[in-house]
Amino acid sequence: MEKQNHKDDITVKHIADARRKSEGEDSPDGIEYKKTNKITANAEALLLLFEEAPGNFSFSLDNYSSFGNVDLSKASAMLEGLDYTIEDIEFICPLIAYSYKKKCYASKNLNFLREKDLKEAIGIFLSAAINKIIKKTDTVNIYLLGIEVDYLGSYLPCGNLIIHGNVGKMTGTCMENGIIIIEGNAGTNTGHQMKNGIIIIEGNAGINTGCFMSEGTIIVGGNVGDFTGELSYGGKIDVYGKITTVWGIGQDARAAIFCKGKRVNNQ
Repeated sequence: MEKQNHKDDITVKHIADARRKSEGEDSPDGIEYKKTNKITANAEALLLLFEEAPGNFSFSLDNYSSFGNVDLSKASAMLEGLDYTIEDIEFICPLIAYSYKKKCYASKNLNFLREKDLKEAIGIFLSAAINKIIKKTDTVNIYLLGIEVDYLGSYLPCGNLIIHGNVGKMTGTCMENGIIIIEGNAGTNTGHQMKNGIIIIEGNAGINTGCFMSEGTIIVGGNVGDFTGELSYGGKIDVYGKITTVWGIGQDARAAIFCKGKRVNNQ
């Protein structure tokens, strides 16, 4: 069957209508879209902005090194002058995921992106959108229908971010404060260069967890991969499962690393 593309005139309203037709049925992420839950004009504008974007937001990243860093400036600039709320961000997340899974976008710009690049673009855009408006007392719930998006929670300044499901790489990179809760597994480099705050991973975490972190706390409910705390300057990593023993603790790990309540690196 031929994939749908922009020629099919797929719009935000078409996608929202398709989701609302599932009234009474739990979606994979536990959200129910009801007929009364209509997309707001601001949420529609936010979603269209993402879909009309070039997608490959300008950022500096070396995919083969822990030294890479993400730049939200281009995505942030796109959001200038746009009015939206936390609820609008929460609303568009399943719609973005729905488009991703069906490979149908309002804009041809997204149809030509590789899967990896699109996962990165989603995380960068959502992080920039959240950071622009979040306050200390706010909680943002992210439902992405099982898509493991990269860079969520980058530079988070405050507030609470709850990600319902697994995430990809670099979650919470350079986060400044606040709390990120991952209700699933996390990919590589979680908490990369985090400056403060708390990251709670209910499942397992990949390699290089907490690399280059300076402050803050990372709690892993399951197991964690190699190079834990690699080249970290401070902070705390608390693992309730196992730390992979092939390479184990990262070199020059100055974060306080605990496994099952016992410190496993130098004091």
